[in-house]
Amino acid sequence: MTRVSLVLVVVALLAVCPVGHLFLSPARAESTPVPGVVTALTPALVEAFIKQMERTAVDRKLENLAPLLADELKIIITNMPTPQGPQRLEMGKGEYLANTSQVFDAMEKYELDRKGQDIQIADGGEKAIVRATVTERVTIQGKTIETTAKEVATIEVIEGRIQVSRIESDVVEVKE
Repeated sequence: MTRVSLVLVVVALLAVCPVGHLFLSPARAESTPVPGVVTALTPALVEAFIKQMERTAVDRKLENLAPLLADELKIIITNMPTPQGPQRLEMGKGEYLANTSQVFDAMEKYELDRKGQDIQIADGGEKAIVRATVTERVTIQGKTIETTAKEVATIEVIEGRIQVSRIESDVVEVKE
């Protein structure tokens, strides 16, 4: 993979990813574990789920991330910067995990700043919509890329488990 394509993959993933928009630093990742079987979401359960994902990202444990993602996961990135100009990118769970594996392998440093997080519970507790503005900084091959995006993640109870089913991310700024 060339440096340019690796950078584009990183920018795309940082703009959307549960490895991005739902993660904080390890010091802020302390929480109550998410229960094994869930019947309805609450704001506290969603927070615990987010913190579980934070630990997974910080530890770069792809095998622990996969079960947190719905099989029908849909990720949509708008205004994704490319050499051809801003693009729309869509990917499913398999493509996302493959790209995330490459990023985990190449990533030297990762930082995140989340602002304005809002959790709304819907459908009688079967679904939560999480909105936030996220600024992420990742260093790969000695180069730091900073991406800011407005994101909306859908978290659902699927067969008794909490999983991310959709992520929509609108990239508003990228600094290299």
